[in-house]
This record gives sequence, structure tokens and C-alpha cells, in this order.
Amino acid sequence: MARSRTMFSYIGFALLAGLLLTNTSQARTDCLKLTTSFKQIDQLIVPSLISKFAEYGLCVEVSHVSADRATLLVEQGQIDGELFRIRDYINEVSEVAVRVEEPIVEGYGLIVGRTETSQSDMLLVGKPVAMVRGFIWQERVFPKRSVPVMVEDSKAGFAMLKAGRVSALLIDTISFKLLVSEADKFYQRRVTPKMSAYLYLHNRNARLLPAFEAAIKEWKKAFPANTDGH
Repeated sequence: MARSRTMFSYIGFALLAGLLLTNTSQARTDCLKLTTSFKQIDQLIVPSLISKFAEYGLCVEVSHVSADRATLLVEQGQIDGELFRIRDYINEVSEVAVRVEEPIVEGYGLIVGRTETSQSDMLLVGKPVAMVRGFIWQERVFPKRSVPVMVEDSKAGFAMLKAGRVSALLIDTISFKLLVSEADKFYQRRVTPKMSAYLYLHNRNARLLPAFEAAIKEWKKAFPANTDGH
């Protein structure tokens, strides 16, 4: 259990990496422009990741856009890459982007609820279930015959769940750990195998793959980003 708590604290730090924005108003024109689709904001991880990239000669700015919008922007060549997309995302952007093979963070997909309805797809038939717009894994595991309620981010979905406006929420383990409090009581069920979150780069930046991979490996030594699933 102690190891589990330690790993989750690391996970909390690490997937917060996808959760932080940089100030682009003072952006350098020669920096790579990356996006993330997470909104929970922390003042620790993304700066440390950007700092590590800089050590490898990689100037990076990170801004937040929705998952759907990010895909469109990378397809149009308007951004240089995306942070924290799953391995299968390459199927969506294979003509325009490449994946940095070293994952940044890892976790699982959950369905959570305030009652035992979250324990079975059958109990969720006809019930409203929140899912974040544009995330492939959530579309794949959405309970059959439930009513989809689209939200822009996990925080909004979690607020709806706590207010009783939806019966369940699809969310990754790390975001769930960040949002839940000691007083919250939820049922949860894992609905995916372990998922890894990667950096995707527009094809024009493919020459930078080795540098980004080396930087991510080095960054993870200080911010372990794996989960043992507990």
C-alpha cells in the first residue's frame, strides 16, 4: 500500500504535466508550439518538462485547446505537436505526425459513479454518462445504450457527477486522483488496459524525435511517470 500511495503521488505530479499552460504572449517565434487537451492546472510539471526540453536545445511553448481542435490544428500544420495523446492516436494523424516512442505518463481509463450503477454497463442503460469530447479511448469504451453527455474536460464532467447531473463519468486514473477528495465516495471500474500518453510531432519536426525522446527519458528520472495500477 505504501508503494501504491507513493506511485500515485508520482502519477499525480506526472499527469499534471499535461495540465499546465505557458504564457504565449511573450513567446519566441522560433519555439515549437505544442498543445495539450488537459485543463487541470499545476505550477510544477509542465515548466519542468519544458525546462528539460530546453536543456536539449528544444524551445517549446504549450497552450490548451480541446482534443478535437488540437487534431485539426496538427492536420492543418498550424501547430508543431501535441502532448499526452494515446498510442492509437497515430491512426488519426499518421499522414501528418509522428510519435515520440518514449511515453511521458501512463495510467488507466475508469468509469466512476456515486452509486453501484458504475459497476455494470447494464445498470447504465438509459443513464447519462459524461465523456470528454475528442478522446478516442472514451469513445471506444462508452457503455452501450447509455446517453452520452459531452464535456470539454474531466473537471467539468467531475463537477456534473458530484452534482448528480450524470450517473457516471469516464476519466483517466490520474485526473481522477487529482480531482477526488478524501470526503468523496465513488464507485469505480477500470475499463481499459494500461494506457501510455505520448508526444506527437508534426512531420516537419521528425528530425527532433531523438532529442525529445532523450529529454523525456531524463525528465522521468526526476518525475517518475508510471503506475502499478493501484
